[in-house]
Amino acid sequence: MPPLTRKFSGSLFIGVAAAVVLLSEVGRTEFPLNPAAAEAYSSRHGGTALMISSVGRPEFASFRSGIHRHSPVRVLSITKSLTALACLQLRGLALDQVVRPASEPVTLRHLLSQTSGLATGYEKLYQKNVLDVRRTAANLPQVSPPGKSFCYGPSHFELLGAVLSPDTAHPDRAREVLTKFLNHLGVSPVDWRTDRGGRIYLSTGAMLTPEDLLKIGRYVLKVRNRRVPSSKDGKIQATWRGSAANPAYGLGFWLNNPGENARESDIETALATKSKQGNWNRMSLSNAAPQDLICMAGSGGQRVYILPSLGTVVVRLGRPSDFQDPLFLKALFSPKKPE
Repeated sequence: MPPLTRKFSGSLFIGVAAAVVLLSEVGRTEFPLNPAAAEAYSSRHGGTALMISSVGRPEFASFRSGIHRHSPVRVLSITKSLTALACLQLRGLALDQVVRPASEPVTLRHLLSQTSGLATGYEKLYQKNVLDVRRTAANLPQVSPPGKSFCYGPSHFELLGAVLSPDTAHPDRAREVLTKFLNHLGVSPVDWRTDRGGRIYLSTGAMLTPEDLLKIGRYVLKVRNRRVPSSKDGKIQATWRGSAANPAYGLGFWLNNPGENARESDIETALATKSKQGNWNRMSLSNAAPQDLICMAGSGGQRVYILPSLGTVVVRLGRPSDFQDPLFLKALFSPKKPE
């Protein structure tokens, strides 16, 4: 394994003028950051990249196993968050717009919050050589009433692809929507997972670099803090509110829910257990982190954490391992040892 490298630079958020100071010289806050402890935990659990960018602090970055800031990586289900962001920027799409007519219609809000009641579609949508992922999603059965239960899976986002690409003469407008949105942020996707017809998957499979994810996280931070015009749109702000079925999941993003009765849970562990139990009301990503923490999550410990109150974005990538959100965040917010 190549040796760990650390890189510090004066890279700060766009439009923010701040003096570059050493991390150790930053004044104390209610939630001090401990990048070294977070890095140590991440590397012990398959971590290959860790980048931390905060207003008024230099960037912290570490890489392993041949990964660097411009290495393309499959970001897996982080793709869901990208899809949600891109769709919520579109004029003409309303959250309560009906996307599947029925006696109990499915809306865009149901798709983005993964409460549509559709069958998850894992086997049909993720099998090899799918001819048309959009049509396959549209033909999935309704297994529960919309809005009643949180059921994580690709069906919601692949049906959204059909909504974005309704014209058979223009079969992959969804690709244009995602690409245009990412290009606006200075991000150029290296690759996408596609079906046999060349249609991109909207639930998984985007290939981006750690630097790309940092740019996206910075944009989310500005939107969350209402520092871009579109962030005043109620549709955008609804992104950070959980549903009745799952208060810990908004519109494409995981949310922190700390509280007296909250139980810390790793996202991937929770999906393997709570999804069967149907009880998400007490889930918290971290009781050590600020309440406004939001997260873009992919399998195998792929994470982008956004901390609006701290002006901080954390990108963590790695190989499948026993990575746990609460333990990583506990390390990130642990007190530093005196030098």
